[in-house]
Amino acid sequence: MNGLFLGGGPTIVHPSEHTIFISYSTNVTVNGINVSTYGIHNADGIDLATTDTAYMFNSTFDTGDDCVNLNAGTSAPGVTENKPINNVRVFNVLTNRGHGGVVFGSFTGSDRGGGSTLVTARDITMTSIATDAILFDSNYPAGSHGLSNMQHNHINLTNVTLTKTKGASIDQFNTGVFTKLTFASNSQSTVWAVSNSTGISRVRLLALIPVAR
Repeated sequence: MNGLFLGGGPTIVHPSEHTIFISYSTNVTVNGINVSTYGIHNADGIDLATTDTAYMFNSTFDTGDDCVNLNAGTSAPGVTENKPINNVRVFNVLTNRGHGGVVFGSFTGSDRGGGSTLVTARDITMTSIATDAILFDSNYPAGSHGLSNMQHNHINLTNVTLTKTKGASIDQFNTGVFTKLTFASNSQSTVWAVSNSTGISRVRLLALIPVAR
């Protein structure tokens, strides 16, 4: 689909599983949606899958799984295509209570998918996220072939505030700049858990040591 617009202030509650799933699309705009799925298994707020050029802003997600998930294919088709999600901007977004705030690749893990490139997330507040507020992962349990060659390239995270939330888990990541990230009331001893990754520049990070609750 080309030129999809979703917004105008709707509130979406109680889906059976993922709330909004947009795939194989271009020029997507999501503006002013509210998703409430807390307590529902696998109830992601929004999934952008194998999509090129998308803007998501002025929205709120209180979910039972990932709040915002950026993924790129699954299983054999995803590996064959090896097409990353590309050119995404996420800003002025509130995420609350999900398993992950902004997640790159968990849906597409292990033997899956094409990663992400040219993604900017800024001016985001994440509160009481259950696992990791920011997650880059290609080693999702659903697959069986170990880590893939999926990479996350040219990712910029700016003005992201995490409250009562774990930090960032990063796996299979290449070339990114994180600026002005704030970790407050963190619940894990290591804010950054990094593996199988290169080219990460952590610029102007605030509160790298967890703040006591």
